Amino acid sequence: MGARTNAGAPVIKRPFDLQEAVILLDVYLNSMIENGESVTKAAEIASVRLRTLAKNNGLTISDSYRSAGGLVNRIRSLAGLYEGKESKSVPGTAMFAEAVSLYKNNRNRYEEILNTEKSAVSKNSEKKVTEKRRKKAMAEKSNTAEQDFFQWLPNAVAPSVLRDIQKSYAQINVLLIKSKALPQTLTSITSTDDAEFALRRTKKTFANKRLRNTAVQLLAAYIVYLREKAAHQEEPEDAPATDDIQSGWIKYDFENSQNFAYTVPVHCSIGGEPIEAKNWARILVGITERELAQNNPAMDWLHKESLIAAKKDRPYLLEERLDGLHCAQLSNGNWVCVNYSIPRLMEMIQALCLRCGYTKEQIVLYGAPKYSSTGAKTEDAKSSSVKRKNERKDEKKNETSSTSGSGVPIEKSEAFLQSAGLLGATAKEIIKAVQPDAAVSSTAAALEASMNVIAMPNNRYVHVDSFVDLDEAEEAMGQILRTHFAQFGGYSNNQLLFGAASQELSMFLNDNDCENIDSVYAIARFFFEKKAVAGEAYKFSTPHIFEKEPDYPMTLRGLMIHLARSNGGMLHASDAKDFLQKTMLTYAGLRTLLQIGSSNTFLMYDSERYLLSESLGIDDAWCMQMHDRLDDLFRKANVAYVIPRDINTTWLNTLPLLPRGLDWTRLLLQEVLDKYPAIGFKSISPDLNQTHDTLAAAFVPIDSPLQSFPDVVTLFMEEHHTLPMRMPGEDLRLELRDAGMLENGEMIYSLPKALNDYRFAWSNENKTVYVRGNK
Repeated sequence: MGARTNAGAPVIKRPFDLQEAVILLDVYLNSMIENGESVTKAAEIASVRLRTLAKNNGLTISDSYRSAGGLVNRIRSLAGLYEGKESKSVPGTAMFAEAVSLYKNNRNRYEEILNTEKSAVSKNSEKKVTEKRRKKAMAEKSNTAEQDFFQWLPNAVAPSVLRDIQKSYAQINVLLIKSKALPQTLTSITSTDDAEFALRRTKKTFANKRLRNTAVQLLAAYIVYLREKAAHQEEPEDAPATDDIQSGWIKYDFENSQNFAYTVPVHCSIGGEPIEAKNWARILVGITERELAQNNPAMDWLHKESLIAAKKDRPYLLEERLDGLHCAQLSNGNWVCVNYSIPRLMEMIQALCLRCGYTKEQIVLYGAPKYSSTGAKTEDAKSSSVKRKNERKDEKKNETSSTSGSGVPIEKSEAFLQSAGLLGATAKEIIKAVQPDAAVSSTAAALEASMNVIAMPNNRYVHVDSFVDLDEAEEAMGQILRTHFAQFGGYSNNQLLFGAASQELSMFLNDNDCENIDSVYAIARFFFEKKAVAGEAYKFSTPHIFEKEPDYPMTLRGLMIHLARSNGGMLHASDAKDFLQKTMLTYAGLRTLLQIGSSNTFLMYDSERYLLSESLGIDDAWCMQMHDRLDDLFRKANVAYVIPRDINTTWLNTLPLLPRGLDWTRLLLQEVLDKYPAIGFKSISPDLNQTHDTLAAAFVPIDSPLQSFPDVVTLFMEEHHTLPMRMPGEDLRLELRDAGMLENGEMIYSLPKALNDYRFAWSNENKTVYVRGNK
């Protein structure tokens, strides 16, 4: 019963869609631009509107979903795009950029999307009224069903058992619902699958053994009652043959659309003509296509009118696709929006059929839960005789199969996963159900190797037969990745793939409950790494996807190495940021990503360019050549230290040649000295976490007695003044700046901290310094 398990999970976060981006922009414009509200206040207003929208759209959300605190930076990001000053700390997203573009270039479309928020509120009010009526009808129906069951029960159980059931019935119901073994009271359940699921959960639900035994007897009796009741039901002419109806099927009665929330169509007939499709959206499209082909005059007005009251401003048959919403194109070129919940789709199917002149008796719709009592996908269900035949084959096969090490035999694991459907199972769950003494590692290894098993997120495994339209998805994902590889030099990632798949494979993702980034990535990994022909497999390293195994690390930093190599070893910050934005990759900061300061892979050439160290051809001979040039500089100048800003271009040109005819920079020289100690020289800086593109105060030999900034400054003062002496601290800073040891505004407030040394005595609130010298 995977649908039940997943249905209650609250949404914590998900990518912004276009409607949410438009609402966020509307809050920014009205609250901050027009009314001068703070960004915090605007975030609170946006949070209320976005959370209300999510609830109106049927989402179960967590307390943190679209919280005010999480929206502050989103608003700042959107504001940057709107004002044309995108923030580096909070870059805008493609969806936010599209919302701003609509506001500036297509105001009608912007207002149309904004109005959908009001429609959602109207829809929610309508839904509440409908839900209230439904609950009342269900309560009345439940009371009748309970009476019928207890009238039947005395003929099925012993008097003592009947007394125990009557006494404990209410308590058993409470515990079953509380433990989520049942979604509602027992007699409100019409599916034997649900009852069987609850029966298997009794050991976990009931700690009291006596109460557990009573619950088992009650559930077993109710399953028999449902089967007998189903056997005597009469069906209309358009209904499937009684032998073909399975216990888990639900018939649409024009009032139970909410019961279809997690179902797929198994039998549909309109006016005696069957319609087959994988999901309810396709059923709706199929009926529409048929009525258009028959030139039904009732369809003419649907170019101007909606099928549902909540969408009066949107005709059913659209001339253009709605951006950001799932739409299906018809053979005549029109579009139909199918971006609705299954209950709403059922209501639309009903409205369309009645409008086209069919009676309720001619509208026969059967659905089944996406998962059967064992989790199996019901649309693939076979007749009971065929299923029993297959089960006997599986049992015989399992008896003769050999074990794989000490793990569960793969044949048994696959058989169990076929019964588990899209819910799948972990290796431990398979072992517990099939062979409790098996080893986890061996079982998992066999599953990872099987071509019939897909490794999904959270260490769950799903059999390929559980998926709908898997072959179509493989072809579409392959095309998506080929497009990305051509665009990004053999590269894609989970964000890019999911974004494209959400547009191209929306039906597939919905049908298979994999509308999240990790699931799409896992399926792609199965297609193009595990299943691929040897030598043609793509390389996956979460979250990255590579067309071929790269000769650089499969990481963000590796991508920057590749980008630099493609440009002759030089990486421009603008190119790197553009690539990262287009590929939707997140990072803390470019210099952090490149590990400037902790790794020698990239060397800073200037504040906006980085040079791959491998392009310099650095080896022992190269280091010795660099040493000789610096040693010659120090000897000729006869100095203990060299100030980098004093080094002229003529001398820099005597250093080893750089790739692509580049000229040496003082910053590059500093990087090389600090990251390659074999050269024998190093830089001296105040060491107060200045930016990496700040030039050092001095260069010195590694074995020099000058090992710190105070050492260099002391020697400088001894060379230019008679010490000791007292002077204003700012005068000292300006003198060091004029000498080239500091940049213009460098150390304007922090010089006392940099010269926190016994040779420098600070007084008068650090405004005056007494320079003692080395004496």
